This record gives sequence, C-alpha cells and structure tokens, in this order.
Amino acid sequence: MVGPGLVSRRLSAQSLRSSWQVLAGLLVAHGGVSAQCASSRGTGGDRRGGSFSSSDCVCGDVENGQQSKTRAVSRPEVTRAARPGRKCRLHGNQVVCGDAPWRWKRWLEIGIRRGRQQTHAPPKINDARRIYEETMHELEIQDPVPPEPQWPSTLNYLFMKRCVESSPVVPIQKEWLNSILTLVPVSLREGKVREIIVNELFEEIIEDFEKSMKRFLVKSVLVKPEVTGLEYEDSEPLPQEPTGMDFSQPWHESFVKAREEIKKNLYILHPVMQAVLDLGYVTFSNLLLVDVSDCRSKGPIECETFKNNVVIEHGKMEKKIMTTWYPKVLSLLTDKEKTKDIKAEKIDCFYSSANVLIGNQLQDFLGRTIKAYIQLFDEEEKYQMPLFKMELVFDEDRMEFYPTFSDLEETVLFVISKIEDAMQNVQTVQSWLADSNTDDIENIKAKPSADLLKWAYSTLKETVKTNFEGAAAHFQQYVQNYDWLINGTANERIQKFMEEEHSFDEYTEFIEQFRHLSVEIMSLIKVAHFHMVRLDCEDIKHGLSEKAKSFADLLLDGLVAKHREENEAICREFEYIVDKALNIPESTKEMLEVIDYVNEAKSKGVAALNERIKELRRRLEYLLDVYIFNPADLDLHATVLLWPKNINPVFDENDELIEKAKLKGETELLAKREKLIVELEKLSRRSEEFAQCSELDLMQQYVNDVRTVQKRLQDAEELIEYINSEEALFKWDLTTYPLAENIKITTEPYQKLFAQILKWQRNEKRWMDGSFLDLNGESMEAEVDEFFREIYKMLKFFRQKQKKAELEKKKSAPRRRLVDEEEVEEEKKESASVTMCSVVMAQIKDFKEVVPVVSILCNPGMRPRHWSLMSEIMGYDLTPDSGTTLRKMLKLNLTPFLEKFEEISAAATKEFSLEKAMQIMEEAWETIIFNTSLYRDTGVSILSAVDEIQAILDDQIIKTQTMRGSPFCKPFEMKIKSWEERLIHVQETIDEWLKVQAQWLYLDPIFSSEDIMQQMPEEGRLFQTVDRNWKDIMRHCVKDPKVLAATSLTGLLGKLQDCNRLLEKIMKGLNAYLEKKRLFFPRFFFLSNDEMLEILSETKDPLRVQPHLKKCFEGISKLEFLPNLDIIAMFSGEGERVELIEKICTSEARGAVEKWLVQVEDVMLRSIHEVIERSQQDYPVNKRTDWVVSWPGQVVICVSQMFWTAEVESAIRNGSQGLKKYCTKLQTQLNDIVELVRGKLSKQTRITLGALVTIDVHARDVVEDMIKQGVSNETDFQWLAQLRYYWQNENVRVHIINCDVKYAYEYLGNSPRLVITPLTDRCYRTLVLFRTVAMMVPNYALIAEISLYSYGFLNAKPLSVKIVMTYRLCSEQLSSQFHYDYGMRAVKAVLVAAGNLKLKFPTENEDVLLLRSIKDVNEPKFLSHDIPLFNGITSDLFPGVELPEADYRLFLECTVECCNKQSVQPVKPFLAKMIQTYEMMIVRHGFMLVGEPFAGKTKILHVLADTLTLMNERGLNEEEKVIYRTVNPKSITMGQLFGQFDLVSHEWTDGIVANTFREFASADTPDRKWVIFDGPIDTLWIESMNTVLDDNKKPATVSRCGMIYLEPAQLGWKPIVISWLKTLTNVSHHKDMLNLLEDLFDWLVPPALHVLRKQCKELVPTSDSNTVVSLTRLFEMLLSETLTEDSDPKNIRAAFGFALIWSIGASCDKEGRKIFDAFLRDFVSVKSTDPPPASVGKWECLFEEKGLVYDYMYE
Repeated sequence: MVGPGLVSRRLSAQSLRSSWQVLAGLLVAHGGVSAQCASSRGTGGDRRGGSFSSSDCVCGDVENGQQSKTRAVSRPEVTRAARPGRKCRLHGNQVVCGDAPWRWKRWLEIGIRRGRQQTHAPPKINDARRIYEETMHELEIQDPVPPEPQWPSTLNYLFMKRCVESSPVVPIQKEWLNSILTLVPVSLREGKVREIIVNELFEEIIEDFEKSMKRFLVKSVLVKPEVTGLEYEDSEPLPQEPTGMDFSQPWHESFVKAREEIKKNLYILHPVMQAVLDLGYVTFSNLLLVDVSDCRSKGPIECETFKNNVVIEHGKMEKKIMTTWYPKVLSLLTDKEKTKDIKAEKIDCFYSSANVLIGNQLQDFLGRTIKAYIQLFDEEEKYQMPLFKMELVFDEDRMEFYPTFSDLEETVLFVISKIEDAMQNVQTVQSWLADSNTDDIENIKAKPSADLLKWAYSTLKETVKTNFEGAAAHFQQYVQNYDWLINGTANERIQKFMEEEHSFDEYTEFIEQFRHLSVEIMSLIKVAHFHMVRLDCEDIKHGLSEKAKSFADLLLDGLVAKHREENEAICREFEYIVDKALNIPESTKEMLEVIDYVNEAKSKGVAALNERIKELRRRLEYLLDVYIFNPADLDLHATVLLWPKNINPVFDENDELIEKAKLKGETELLAKREKLIVELEKLSRRSEEFAQCSELDLMQQYVNDVRTVQKRLQDAEELIEYINSEEALFKWDLTTYPLAENIKITTEPYQKLFAQILKWQRNEKRWMDGSFLDLNGESMEAEVDEFFREIYKMLKFFRQKQKKAELEKKKSAPRRRLVDEEEVEEEKKESASVTMCSVVMAQIKDFKEVVPVVSILCNPGMRPRHWSLMSEIMGYDLTPDSGTTLRKMLKLNLTPFLEKFEEISAAATKEFSLEKAMQIMEEAWETIIFNTSLYRDTGVSILSAVDEIQAILDDQIIKTQTMRGSPFCKPFEMKIKSWEERLIHVQETIDEWLKVQAQWLYLDPIFSSEDIMQQMPEEGRLFQTVDRNWKDIMRHCVKDPKVLAATSLTGLLGKLQDCNRLLEKIMKGLNAYLEKKRLFFPRFFFLSNDEMLEILSETKDPLRVQPHLKKCFEGISKLEFLPNLDIIAMFSGEGERVELIEKICTSEARGAVEKWLVQVEDVMLRSIHEVIERSQQDYPVNKRTDWVVSWPGQVVICVSQMFWTAEVESAIRNGSQGLKKYCTKLQTQLNDIVELVRGKLSKQTRITLGALVTIDVHARDVVEDMIKQGVSNETDFQWLAQLRYYWQNENVRVHIINCDVKYAYEYLGNSPRLVITPLTDRCYRTLVLFRTVAMMVPNYALIAEISLYSYGFLNAKPLSVKIVMTYRLCSEQLSSQFHYDYGMRAVKAVLVAAGNLKLKFPTENEDVLLLRSIKDVNEPKFLSHDIPLFNGITSDLFPGVELPEADYRLFLECTVECCNKQSVQPVKPFLAKMIQTYEMMIVRHGFMLVGEPFAGKTKILHVLADTLTLMNERGLNEEEKVIYRTVNPKSITMGQLFGQFDLVSHEWTDGIVANTFREFASADTPDRKWVIFDGPIDTLWIESMNTVLDDNKKPATVSRCGMIYLEPAQLGWKPIVISWLKTLTNVSHHKDMLNLLEDLFDWLVPPALHVLRKQCKELVPTSDSNTVVSLTRLFEMLLSETLTEDSDPKNIRAAFGFALIWSIGASCDKEGRKIFDAFLRDFVSVKSTDPPPASVGKWECLFEEKGLVYDYMYE
C-alpha cells in the first residue's frame, strides 16, 4: 500500500508541474508570489495518506455540520462556537462556520468562484482584482477589519491557490481499497448494516485522499509570501514520509532459530501438564463449589439460615477439593520421574506455568459455580429460585420490611461474595515445596474475572429488584392507606380536633372511624406469596390495628375527660348554690344578693342544670358500652344524678336563714340612725365655738381642734351614706341630715384662717431668725404677697359674715325705740376672727418693708467680690456667715446705703445670668451623646441622627460669642473664650468625622470586593489604612458616646483630616480606574459610578450586570445565561427573545466584565445581521401574515421596509399604473394584518403587529402621495426624500435623499411605534443635517388611525377623524375646567378602550364601539351642565348610532346590597358614578375622583370594593376580590409618604407608599389591589406619583389619570339625612319618631337653604350638603340622651330650630342674619303660608320680639 500510493502521488505532482510553472510565471510578472519548481522544493509531497480530512473546505467542516472522525484540527480558532444552518459555498456541504478568519477565507472563495462564473470576464489579473475587492468589502462589513492586505501579492497567491485546488487529481486506485478490505475480518463485514458502514468509510477515505492530494499540490507548487492578509492561511510544512520495514537482509535463519526457542520454553505441551489438565477436568466437570438448586424444594427460608447453609456447604466443598484434588496435583508436579526431562534451572519456570494452569482451572471452576447460581434466578424459570421468608413489621411507629430489601439483596449476593473469596489459599507449587513460614506463602491467583463478577452482581441486583417489586407494591398499599396513622397526620388531626370545640356526637363519630379502621386492618390477608418472597404481614397488621385503636382510646380518654369535667362542673354549680343559699349574710346587701341569687337558681339555674344532667345520662349510655369507669367516676355519676333530688331541702333551709337575717338588719339600722343624730349635735356645738378663738399664740391648738372636728364629720358623712344605702335596700324612705352640711360650711372658713395664720407665723420666724444665706428675695416677696392676699380674703369674708348675722338678728328681734348703750357698743364691736385678721395683716405690712433689703442682699448672684465692695462702702466687713440672720442685719441700719448696694446687686444679677447660661450649656453636654447604629453586617457602628447635635453646637457657639460681647463677662472671660474654642473644635471634628463617614460608607462596599482590591491595589492599601483608623475611632465612640468625651480624643481631628486626604486620593484613583473601564467599553459612560462599581465589585458573577444592561444596550433588558454562565440569548424589555449566533463564554474574560460586554456588543450586532439576512430570505417564500409572526419585531420592520423599497422601485419602473396597482396591494396587506390582529395573539406578536401597522400605513400614504405627485422615475425627489432600506453586499443600507448609511444592527427590542407622518419624515431629513428639532403638535388623526388599525379596526381612517373632531369641538364648546383634558393621553385612553371592546366584540359595528369608548372615557369627568353639549357633539358625529345598554344587572344588585350594609343610599346619581368608576378602572390603572366634599367620593370607592368582592364570592362576571389601603397624603411628610435617604448613615427608609406597594406586589393572589390617596391634591405629593402612573416623567398628572367628577348637587342632601337617621339606633325602630324627624327636614331645610343661597351673603362659602351635615351633628349632640320614643316633641322641635339656626344660618353676615331671622320667625308663625306637617304639629317654640333668633339658646 505504501509504495504504490506514494508513487502515484509523485506522478500526479510531476504531471501537473509544468502547467503550474507557466501560470506561476504569469502571476510573478505582476508581483509578489514566489513560485519555485518542483525540483527546487524536492519531491516529498504529502505523505500523510488517508489521515487528512476536510480541513481544505473553507468552512472547516463536512456533511451535516459534524466533524470527520479523522480530522486533525491544526488551528485553535476552528474550535470556537459556530453558526449552524449554512452550506459550504465550495463543496455544497452543510457545515458549521468557525471563527472570523475562516469566514474570511470563505468569502474569498465565493468571490473567486463568482469571478470564474462570469462568461465575459476580462483578463485574469483584472478579474482577480475585482473579485478580491468585492470579497474584502464583504469581509469588512461582516467582521472586525483585518490588517490591510499587501496586494497584489496577497491577491496573486489566493487566486493561484484556488486555481491549483480546482484542478483534477488522480483518483485513489480500486486495488488499494480492496487491499484495505482484506485486512478487515470477514465476520465484521457480513450483514446489510455492516456493508453500509464499509461503503461510508470508503467514501470518507476517497474524499480525504482527494483533499490531501490538493493540499500536497498547493504546498508543492506555491510558496506563501510573508505579507499581511494571509495570516490565517495554512503554513505548516508537509509531513515527512514514514519509514517502513527493511526487507533487504536475509530472514529465514532467524525465523528457524526463534521457532526452536519456543519449543524449548513452551511447557504447556509437557505430559505432566496434560495430566494435571485431565485431572482437573475429571474433578471439576460435574462439581459446583456451592449448590443451592434444591433450596426452593425445602420451602421458604430465612436469609440468615440461607447464608449459614451457604457458608457450611462452601466450607465442606473447599475442604474436599483441598484434600483430594490438590494433593494429586502436587504429586504429579513433584514426581521427579515424570519431570526428569526438565532442566534444573528451568524447573521454576515449569512450576510457574503449572501455577497458571491450576489457577485457570480454579477460575473456571468458580466461574461455572457463579453461572450455575445465577441460572437459578432465570426470569423464565422462576420456580428454581430460592424462596425467602420476609415480614412486614411495625416497630416504633414505623412500617418496614424485615429483613430489609438491602438484607435480601445482600443475602442473594452473599453467595457470589463467598465464591469470589473461595480457593484463594491454594499455594503455588514453589511455596508448597519450600514449606515456608506463613508470611512468605504465595498463593495461586484463582479469582474469577472482574467482568464475570460485575455481570453477576448486576444481574442478581436487577433480579432481586424485579422480584421484590410485588412485595414492595404490597407494602406500598399499607403505606398509601395507613401511613397517615404514623406520620403525624393522625396525631395532628386528633390534636386539632381536641383543641377545637366539638359536640359529643362528633367525638363519637370520630372515635368510631378509628375503631372501624382497626377492624378493617385486622381483616387484611396474613401472608402474601411472591416468586422470591413469602411475605408475612401479621406483625404490621397487629401494629397498625393497635395504633388505630390507640387513637380511638386517646379520643375516648379526651371524651371521658370532658364528660368528667362536665360532671364536676355540675357538682360545683350545685355546691355553689348550696354554699350561697346556706351562707349567713353579714349585711343587708349580702342578704338581698342571696335572695336574688336563690330566686334565680330556683327559676332558671336548677332547670338548666337538670337539662345538662339529662344530656349526661344520654352520653353515659354510650360510654358504658365502650369505656370502663373507675369507682371514683361511678361515685361521681351517682352524685350528679341525685343532685336534683337533694337540692330542694337546701332551699327550704335558706328561707329560714333569710327571715332571721332580715329582722336583725332592721334593728341595727334604727340604732345607727339614733347614734348619728347625737354625734351631729355635738359637732354642731363644737364648730360654733371657733368664732370665739382670738389668741394668736394658741394658733397651733386651734388648727388641731378644727382637724378633729373635720375628721369626726367625715366619719359621720360615711355613716350617713351607709344608712341611706341600707334604707334603699330595705326600700325605706331615705333620711336626710342637713345639720352635717351646716357643720361643714361653718368649719371650713375657720380651718382656712387658722392654717393660713399658722403658716405665716412659721415663715416669719424662719425668715427673721433663720440662716441669712438661705434667703431668696424673689421667693420671699412672692410668698409675702400671697399671705397678704389670702388674709385679706379671710378678713373680707368674716366681715361679710358678721354683717349678715347682724341683719338677720335685726329682722328677728322686735322693734324698740330705746336701746341700751351697752347693746349699741356690743353691736359695734368686731368679731374675734376679724380682729385676728387685722392684726396679722398689720404684721405682714410691716414685714413688707424688709423685703427690698433681702432682695438686694440675698441675690443668688452675690459673690465674695460683691460683698467686699459693699463692705468698703460700710467701712467694715459685711460678709455674712453661718450665724448671720435677717434680724441681725436689720439692726445694722443699712437703709442709707441701699441705693449703692442695689447697683452692686444688679451687676451681680447680670453676671450670675451669664454664669448660669454657661453652666446650663456645660450641663447640657452631659446628656448629649452620639447616636450610633450598626452598619449592615460589618459589625462596625456609624454615626446617625447628628442634626440635633449640630443644631445645638450652632446655637451654643452663637450664644457664647454673644456672651463674650457682654460688659458683665469680665470675671469669667477666659472661661467663656475657652468654651467657645472647645465648641468650635467639636464642630470642626464632627464636620471632618461626617466627611470621613460619608466617604467610608461609599467606599467600604467597593473595597470589600476582592476583585476591586486586586484591580486597585494602591487605593485598596490606602483604604485599609482609613478603614483601620475609622474602626478605631468608632470603637472609642461606642465605648464612650458622650459628644465632648468622644471628640476630645487626642489627635482625633488630625487623624480625621488625614483620613479625608487619603480618601481624596482614593476617589481620584477610583475615578481614573472607572474612566479606563469606560474607555475600553464606551457604553459604560451611560452608567453612574455606583452602578459601575456594583458590576466591577462582583466580576465573578456576570448576573450582577443584568440590572444595568438596559442603560448600556437600549433594547436588551436581560441576557440568558446557561448554568456555566455562558450567554446564549438576549431579551428585550417586552420579553422578546433573540438567540445569539455565537455562545459568549464569560469565564474566558477572567472577571473582566468589560471584555465580555464588548463581545456581547459584537455578537449582538452580528446576530441581528444574521436574523435579518435569514428573514429577508424567508420573506419571498412564505405568506406575509405567516412571516410577520415568525421573526423578532425589529427584524420584521427592517425587512418589510427593504421589500417595500424594492417593490416601490419596481412599481415605478412599471410605468404610471405600477404605483396604483402597488398601492392596492399595500392596502390589501394592511387589511390582512388588521384581520390578523383580531385573532388571539401573544403579547409580543401584538406589539410587533402594532408597530408594523404604523409602518404599513405610512408606506401606503407615501405611495398615495407619490401617485398624486406623479412620480415616474426612481430619481424623483419625492421618492429620494423617503427613508429607503436596501440589501446591498450582504448588508442593510439606509438611504434618504443623498445620504447612504449602513444599518447599525443595534438591537432595539420589540418596542411599539406611535406614528410616522410627513412631519416626522421632515424631522428625519433635518437630523442627517445635524439641526435640532422640536416636535410640538402631534398628528392626532394619524396616530388614532394607526392605533385603530393595530386594534383590528378596518374603518380606521374615518373613525380617527371623528375622535379628533370630538375633542376639538369639546374644547371649543364645553366649559373650561382644570380637570378637563383633550390632549394625547385622552385620545390614547379612548383608543385603548376601543381596542378592548374590539377584542371583546370583534363583529360589532365599529362606530358603536368607538362611540361607546368616547362616552365611557369622557362622560365621568364632565360637569352635569356640560353633558348635554357633549351628547349633542357625539350625536352629530355619529348620526343614527344607538348605543346598546350595558348589562349591569348583577353588578347593581350587589351594589344595592353593599349600600344597605354601609348605610348608603343607592340613589341613581350614586349608582351612575359607581358604574363610571368601574369602567374607568378597566381602561386606566390610575384615576381620580374629583369634586367638592359630600359628593360621595370615598363612599363610591368603598362600596365598589365591597361590590366586586361580593361578586367574586358569588362567582359573578369573573370579578376579583378587592384589597385596599387608604392613605391621607397631607397628614404626613413626603419622606414618610414615599421614603427618604439619611445623608449621614446612607440608609434608605421606605415610606408608607413603598411598603404598601411592596405588600401588594409580594401577594400572590389575583385580587385587585388599590392604594387610595384620600385627601387634598397638591403638587407636592401628586407629582411624585407620575412614575407610578406611566413611564413619561413630565408633570401632567391630570392627563395620566382617568377623571371622574362628582358634584354634591347631583347627589343632594336627602340621601345624607336618610343615612344619618338610620344611625339613630334609639329611635330607628320607632316609626312615629322617624316620621317627625323626616318631616322637620322636609319642611324647614329646603326654604332655609333657598333663603341662604338667594337672599343672604356668607362670610365663608358653604355647600348645601355641608350645612345639612352640620345640622344633623348639632341636633344629635343636643338630644343625644333624650331622643327616645318617649321624648317630648316640643323638645325635639326646639332642638331642631336651634340646630337649624346655627348650621344653615350660621355663615351669614350681619345683614344676612337679619334676613334669616325674619324668614324663620315668619315661617314658623301661625300666619305662615306653609303650615307644618301633621306629624310636626303646632310650633310651640315661638321667639320673643326682642333680639334675633340667634340670641336664643336651647335648654
């Protein structure tokens, strides 16, 4: 084979050499390629033979995209991810294209082939140059630009190479193939399948041979020049020719010699060996090591018994062999006569050979035993296999097999394991002859083969598993049916049952379930028979049965315990009755309580107990059958059953006790009354004696006497209260004791007088003789003034009392003309009390003169320096000491110097205030501490809430600086200055501290990442320094958090400043690092630093990039990762999936996120290009309606535009009728898409079709416009001005006017297109010229037309005009209101509503659907007076269109029911607004109920929520339950509402809205979830909701929300009054009272409101509903307790009149009140033309003529 093949290849090369030399010379003349003759290169050729495969295919692959088995890949690039589905342009094979260089070759080959196919080609050089230019152009578009090639060298080489490869080669010779086939055994070639395989292999050999020959030709003829552009060309040298065997030397002699050597050393042919072989055959042929074939005939056997039998038989057989066969073998081998021909030096080899023979025999013996054993388990002869005993046992609340499956399997495999270990101690002949020690014994290797053992084990395991399935299934039935008894389920059920309240019958029913279950288990079969297993189920049956019975007993015990508790409870209640009835009452109250109790017991209690005993008797009948009671229980039953009989004597005894107690109580009560009268008379006489007390020295005695009288009087009052309560119990008339009140009145003034005088005496003594240093002038002056006022009041009181007594005395005495002078003097004499008051007042006046001295000298600000100054004035030392008193000071005659002393004291006061302020500031810092909190899970604390500390610092610094400017600060100026410096130091420290903290909080998560630390080692080292310092500082702060202590740490400020400097360096390095990353992947410029750091800090986790992809790639929302984190696809924000043409391996980037993101960018562009290319190939071969749903949205738009461009240009070339025909086709295509929209589509497809409709409508409009403009040539400006897409040079090109740009292939997702109009076309043209553009007014009609088309409307154009006209006329004719909106969002809301209706009613008249949408969206927000105008507009635009009434019957039924529950009146306006709200809810996810108070806004939402919930409960209209949370946004701050960020701690606190939305978002229920903002609307909070309401961030809340306007006037005030009347529970069931109240409202309220609105002017505007609600509240307050059935109608009328005046008439101005006064007087008068209703009757509450009705009040 080697020789002929090599010669043929050489001949082939030589035959072609001359022609290649000619062609090479031609190309050399044009430069670059070095062509050498074969002689200069040698004649080696390609010597790899058939090992070469398809690598010459530019795609690097073979048929069906699978690599050849023999292919040797020489370039690592070929192994990269490839694109399936392409065909090799050279060979026509289906291939997998590799990396860019190989595609580069592919494009080059395509270009060369195209050049060859030109029939009228120019000379070859020009042809090659043209082909090369086209190829390089396509390459630049497809892949990153390669190095600039150096042509013509590159061009020449590639062209020549292709020419060489295309030349024919000598085919492989048939005899070579036949020769190959002879080397394959015939057995491997037989059969049809094997023949096919042989043919396929021949085809592969032939193909490899041809390719190898071509490669050899290229390598032999051409030399690759060292120029750019050929880097990826194969440059490996040809392999060297292999060296074959050399047959040139003689070989026969060596062959003979080798044969003789074999004869000498081949001992197997020796007669002794033959004898050993025969002996083994005779011994082992019918022998098995272990024979268990008779096991089954002996019946079921236990596993352990089976194993024991095997061990015994195994031992016997092994012993037999070793005692019979083995000695014979040794005898043969050691017989010297028989082995004499063996040389002594060869005897060991001979014995070794014998050992092998013996080992083989033993191995065969063991193998036959294994196979015989396995044969017993043949599935087709199951009667042979052993039958094992197994049990299903119940042990420790578990059901299991005994033995287990593992035990059974181990038993069956045990035989194999014993066989495997058998005959392993047979000594080798040498070892036996040597008779060596045990340690040196060598045994013959007789272990069965590993394959045999593996097969045996696996076969037996599978057999055991198969034959165990029946038993397992039987066990599984127990598990399925009864596992709940032991897995805790039964326990839980019983526990839950016993924790709940259940009746006796429910208990018995539950008990009987377990009892029946126990019987059912015991009835199951005892033994189950299977092929390998006899399964005994007795134990498990008994265990489960007992378990069920135990549960029954457990329930029965619980039932008996409840039964016992009930018995005991009945006994306790009877015993309590006995104790209560036979207890002797200690008081009248107790006696009456006993009487009431016994009467109640006789009438109700005992009867109820008898019923319970009757029930217990019924239960006992059941329990006696199923439960054995102990003696105690039986005694208890007897006691219970006898109680009804034993209770009657007790009641008789109670009657006797009560009679005795009653007589005793009445006697004691009469005695207490008499004793009380005597005591009061004594106290009265004693209290009168106080008027004679006049001695100031006995004041302490007087006070004590008064207290004694008051104490005895208090005791007497308590006795009066007791006597009255007893009298009430005996139902006697209550006795009164006016003398007690007189004593109290008489005594109290004297008690106050005596106490005040005594207090004055004590204070005066303390001030005069106490320590002078303890005096305080201010408090003394206040106390003296208080004493004076109180004594003066006493003096005034006693003088009045004296005058009153004298007047009464005069009235009672007879008139006399002559009066003794003695009596006159007596009358003029003052009482003792008045005299004492006068004396004390005089003392107080005298003491007041001393107070100024004390105020001056006892100033708390006085210091030794001040006393020194005053001592200098006096001329001697005036400084007080501990013995100084005020009395001594007054004796020094200080009056002349008081003026100078006062100046010194005033200065001391000022200084003291400054000193006190300093002291307060210093003391304040004792309690001020740094608030710290743990930062996440770092274990490090941080400062939080320092705003208050900073505010205090600022305040104290200002105060301190102000104090320094005071003229009185000189004594402690240095102290104030020092304090100011300390405060400033603290402030600077905190400022630096917070700067460090803010930066540390920012950087700590960053440098906690190992990836960041590795990429920024220098900054990481600096941060570790800062981190260490920061933790030390915070550790000190936490240990002592007081602000002054924490900031006074030595060197703290400097350390913080150093940290800030380091942090500045770190931030600079960090920014530089991020800048470098952004320059590598420029799309990082779209991310903030925080977002980039989040990505870069977790480079090992590519998934962390997902949240930020949207900012880097506008259309990519997320990437699809495989488990190994390779990327295979991208998703848009709408959920559209696009598969990448090449797998991106993120691990190859080794943590460099920017590297694989660059790959994502590249593969994204190439993937979109690939999908567009395939889609444009698919477009002509499929229906357009099928094609549009098969490709991504962006691709559909792009390819559709490409074909539209091509078809328009074709139509233009077809003449004047071409465009018209094409316009008809476009309309047909548009209608087809609209028809498609009407069906059931996925969300993605619907978005795609909506965007396509936009494009199609614009395409149709452009063609129509060109027809009107008369376009007839492709170069007409009207056509050139359009945005045109072309497929040129395997790329999409976009043209507009003279601009030609390449399609960028950026993935845009499946986003919708709003509209394309002539205005947007102008915008496009203006942007190629780089001018800014502002789009002001949208084209509403076109937008509406496109949207309607996308929703499936065929008549979209005229309908869109009607929408625009509707809003235009509304804006012109309707009133102007702040909540009216006729903009784009209003149009959009109508379109969405119309789309929903179209999907729901696809066959309905489109005019009806649109009119319904317009009305549903707009009517709710219009005021009542605008609705007729709106209806007129719609009727003009939609003439003859009648809207069918929506079926809200079920909805309204539930609404009325919910209204009644909430006391809301289901009046027509309320129901209409509810329906409008419901409809608005369907089309808007945010809407507003707008209107004045009392319009029903809140109630509509609450009733609607209850209605939908009720409908859900009843399964109506597929409605969902409503859950809502209500927030008043004006009651809290914006931070509390939405959340806020703490700048100090860098922590975010969620607000109520965030928490509420999170709660609703995390709920997995389908319920409707409402967040209701119930409060005034203002810009502070509503604009923050914009992002919730839609994606547009511009502030336009009104246009985002649906609007429902509610007017109180439509609802009126009557429903409010009706609902209010139902809340009056005390009269709501009295018809007459309700009629009276309703008639009062109907009679008085309407005319009163009419007068208020038409004739009066209000100071504060009110609404009718508001004033009526005020009326109801005021009226209810006045009669909250008296308004009952028995209430006097006169009171009700009077209260209503008062409430009417101060509610409806309350807001009038002065003139309005006069008008309202005249109205009300006239209306309720007898002369009124509108008399009161019959239920009201005569109005008896007439007003007097004096004043206004506002001057009267209700009593």
